[in-house]
Amino acid sequence: MITRCDKLPSRLEWEMFRGDADRYKNAIYNVFQRDFLSGTLQFKGKNVDIIHEKFFEGKERSFWHIISDGNEDTDRELNLERCASLPWAKPLISSDGNCENYRIWIKWHDKTNKNRYYIWCTTVNYMVILEDRNTHFKLITAYNVLPYKVKSYEKDYIKYGQTKTSI
Repeated sequence: MITRCDKLPSRLEWEMFRGDADRYKNAIYNVFQRDFLSGTLQFKGKNVDIIHEKFFEGKERSFWHIISDGNEDTDRELNLERCASLPWAKPLISSDGNCENYRIWIKWHDKTNKNRYYIWCTTVNYMVILEDRNTHFKLITAYNVLPYKVKSYEKDYIKYGQTKTSI
């Protein structure tokens, strides 16, 4: 698996912090603040917002969702791969898909009755999901695509390409 793309910044690896969990968590939160709380981030000409609700340790629900995995918010566990890849989320969003290795498609989400945009860098297998809220986009999550999911996402992308009118 390729873990480097010239259009993306370096990952923040756990080993860089010599096992100091507080320093590591602070470093990745600083990236999150810089990328999602400071300034304006846009996708397709609309602002991108996060879920600002303070959830755990005084940090936003969106932050915890991006760096952890699990089915329920209260049962999620820190995922070091997701933590390390957090610096990739903003560049994928702000690129608007202007890279031959990025795949973008729209898929209806039945639970929220809204379209979700899937932004996938196939070089590093990293995905960002944004929900279209008409006036802005909401950051839903971002994660490393596991090898067993690649074919499924490729099918979604191809299927969308066969039916799309325009993004």
